[in-house]
Amino acid sequence: RGEADDPAYVKMAVGLLLAYTDADADEPREVVFQWYDWQNRAMRARTTRYDAFAPYIAFNHVLYANSPRFELKKGNKAWSLRDGGETGTPAETREEAFSHMWDAQPEGLLHLVAESRCAPVHAFAVRALRANPDFLARLGVDEVLLLLGRPYAATVRLGLDLAPRLYDPADTNVALVRALLDATLPEARALALGWLADAPDALLTDSAFVADLLAHRYDDVRSAVRDLLARKRPAGLDDEALLIRCMALLLTYEVDSDAANIDAARLRDLGEAMVTLLAGAVRRLALGRIEDLVRHPFPAVQAVGGRLLAHHGTPPEALPGALIAALMTADDAEVRATGLALFGRLPDDVLLDQPEVLDALAQSPQADVRANVRPVILRLAANHPDFAVAMTERLLPPLYRTERVGGLHADLAALLTDAAFSEARAAFDRDRLWGLL
Repeated sequence: RGEADDPAYVKMAVGLLLAYTDADADEPREVVFQWYDWQNRAMRARTTRYDAFAPYIAFNHVLYANSPRFELKKGNKAWSLRDGGETGTPAETREEAFSHMWDAQPEGLLHLVAESRCAPVHAFAVRALRANPDFLARLGVDEVLLLLGRPYAATVRLGLDLAPRLYDPADTNVALVRALLDATLPEARALALGWLADAPDALLTDSAFVADLLAHRYDDVRSAVRDLLARKRPAGLDDEALLIRCMALLLTYEVDSDAANIDAARLRDLGEAMVTLLAGAVRRLALGRIEDLVRHPFPAVQAVGGRLLAHHGTPPEALPGALIAALMTADDAEVRATGLALFGRLPDDVLLDQPEVLDALAQSPQADVRANVRPVILRLAANHPDFAVAMTERLLPPLYRTERVGGLHADLAALLTDAAFSEARAAFDRDRLWGLL
């Protein structure tokens, strides 16, 4: 159809190319053919290289019929690379068959970048679109948003090149800004962050939008927006509304094991933004809402709950004991650390009434728990000699028994030999030591 200049060729080619995805790619390979050159009395070898989509004859013909990189040799059942050709280095000229027909129907190219899930197809379509500047000049915001949202760098870069023409600082388009911030290219995100810095009062007043940015999947966006809000708070941004939106993001988070590590960093940064940018609102936040975070199944959300408790307006001694206990006994070390930090801030008279709890923490099978409670016990021992003696009576006997977990004896010995326990150690003679065992 292409040879007959049939307009239906583009529709046919689009359908064919859309049938292939990245999942159809094979491993690139090389085939070495060796023979003996009798005339020169030497072994000869010829290497033929095949790229990931080499076996698909029609697919390659559409994309590379005029390519200086690829060829289909007579009798072969796969396209191969010419000498000097490289798969990752696009040719300077158009490679596809019947380029004039694509130029006559560039909508077909836009169809490809909108729906294709195949990298070579995107590379071809973007190169052909760039050869049609008049068509690109007619594209609107919706089409550019489409380009920016695709997972292929060449396509995103085309959207990035078109975006400035569509952005009006006097009539900001939040959807365009958001698409750039969500794009895979750092340069696209940098452009949008520059726009945010130039017009925060216009772009950063929607609390839902700002909350999403503070928990954005890209750390450069999170840190830039957090720093921007710290320098200049937009006049129309309400702290209470923003805090509610941040809480909603945390409470509705669903654990995805494949993204858990990435999401933990995002939620940790969101918690940092909440306590630094919204300190006043955090102090007034209902404790019941924080308890919902502490009871959440994802540790990173629990840890944010612990941080909010630490920055709440309620004194530690007035906080629900069950909340602090839930944090201290959590499975995650970071969450436990927030609970132990709160526990350590309790007044001495409250802590002195809980020797069993301090004993259990000092002998915890978890090394992080023992490390976090150590400064609390040392502070109490230095200021309250009777407590030091009582804790020595509790912690010394385990040193003479079989160690339950590795490192426990070393931690207990380091604790009891600290200067804070010097007077307590002097109170123990040999007979009294044997009496404790």
